[in-house]
Amino acid sequence: MNYIKTNHLSLLIILFMVVSPFFSGSQMFGALDRTTVGNPWTFSGAVTHSGTVSNTSTVTVGSSGTAMTRVNTGTCYIKAYAATIAASSTATVDCQATAVVDPSGASALTGVTMGDSVALTLSTTTAGTLYMGLQVAGASASTTSGYITVRLTNMLGSTFTWPIGTAATGTATYIVTK
Repeated sequence: MNYIKTNHLSLLIILFMVVSPFFSGSQMFGALDRTTVGNPWTFSGAVTHSGTVSNTSTVTVGSSGTAMTRVNTGTCYIKAYAATIAASSTATVDCQATAVVDPSGASALTGVTMGDSVALTLSTTTAGTLYMGLQVAGASASTTSGYITVRLTNMLGSTFTWPIGTAATGTATYIVTK
């Protein structure tokens, strides 16, 4: 018996670890059995797949998720209304579809309407976005369809001056859901 304890005990342990899953029906060390993971997506309405997925009704993720009818993403251009933002203060700007400031409204973003949920980040090429520079304090769909209202806080410690001209003053990446 001493011979088995000193020379073959490790082999018996390894043999037990290899063989036991076949008899117990489970996997060793709590490994994930991917065949038992349920589908977390629920679609109500027709779903078509041809390289992309489209849905004409709603999409709900999970059993208690909020139904979504639309998701829009893209890049928008910042249209500032004031030339400066004082240190430690917040200013409101619009994000629009084109770089040229167009007072006729032709630069509206497609599919953005009041009440939509908006997430937005400034691009690193936007003036003042360096460390502790301009920071997004909030974003929402504007009351004017096709625009995103962005609240920017100046964390520079001094007055920030926009490079205002006939073109927008920077860009942001957005995702809008309804």
